[in-house]
Amino acid sequence: MRRAKLNSVPIPTHKFAKDLVIMDEMLTQLAEAAIDAVAKNTSKAADALTTGYIDQSKAEKKAISDSKIAVTHTATQLLTDKMKEIGISEEYARIALINEAETIVKKRSILDKIFGRAKIIVQTTPQDETDPKREIGDISDDWLNRFRESACQKSSEEAQELFSKVLAGEIRKPGSISLKALTTLTDMDQKVATLFNTFCSLCLVLLEDPNQYLTTTYYFHIKDVRMPILTGGLNDAGTHEPGNPIILENFRDRSEVLYKEYGFDFPEFQLLMEYGLISDSSLMRYDHFWYNGEFWGFLPPNKQLSLLVDSSQAINIGGYALTSIGKELYQLTKLDTPPQYFEKITAFLQDYYSTILNKHIRYADTSPDPSPDQITSET
Repeated sequence: MRRAKLNSVPIPTHKFAKDLVIMDEMLTQLAEAAIDAVAKNTSKAADALTTGYIDQSKAEKKAISDSKIAVTHTATQLLTDKMKEIGISEEYARIALINEAETIVKKRSILDKIFGRAKIIVQTTPQDETDPKREIGDISDDWLNRFRESACQKSSEEAQELFSKVLAGEIRKPGSISLKALTTLTDMDQKVATLFNTFCSLCLVLLEDPNQYLTTTYYFHIKDVRMPILTGGLNDAGTHEPGNPIILENFRDRSEVLYKEYGFDFPEFQLLMEYGLISDSSLMRYDHFWYNGEFWGFLPPNKQLSLLVDSSQAINIGGYALTSIGKELYQLTKLDTPPQYFEKITAFLQDYYSTILNKHIRYADTSPDPSPDQITSET
């Protein structure tokens, strides 16, 4: 292909410079609008969830506290008098009111703490300046009401930290966690949460647009997340490539040994399915995967390594996959690196599918791990 000479076409430099100025102003306005939207959502969340103590001085907090004590004392006296009128003893009424007041204060204190942490996350997470066209809507009143009901019950540090991330993500990107996913998260105990985190750490991720991921710093839209194993079900037959002379039963045994080594068997999978987090009823065509900050493609064994994603080989992968709710909650997990898992699962995949792995470098970013507010899923 012939290269055009630089001086072959006259460039109106004054117009070019003017266009750059206009474009810069537009991008600045879009970025400022995004910042304003986040600030607005932060303020709305503060009004809905907190006592207002977080941004006040010590003097203001003491004045408010003193006034609340005076109001509470008056209200308690009025309620006590009312209970006496209907035959409830003064002592019983006093104890009941004190217990109720302590419960309310405890819940408000938890909400204050969760919001305070979420606000720090929002303030310390850089805005997605590389994608200024991303619109930020208003955080939903219904969502805030459900969040308040759920979050105020969380007494452990781990649960409060998790709900802080949820709130921060919703402030930054309203709709990132649905009401259904929030309900599921609320119902999860520590055992299920730990199991779900481990499961996600054993999963491969299929991206919606691998080329965009490789050439930008902000893109991480997940299409599918699954543990690529043979389950012993009917779907296993769909993963068997025609013309591949393998003995399926041998690979099922090998797959079973692999997932049991990392703490999973039928009861663990069943528990996550009962919570609506995973499913074993699907196949997905993979020509690449993301795992632990690295991007890999599949190639036929007789093909040379390539920098082009389009040259990858597509294979049917079964196993257990995250549901739409599971994919929403995936962004909240602290992905671990189980010892030697990557080497074992990739060796299994290469043997079973007669493929080789081809690693791709992300040109736009030397730190490919996405921040929580950058992850989206296709539902």
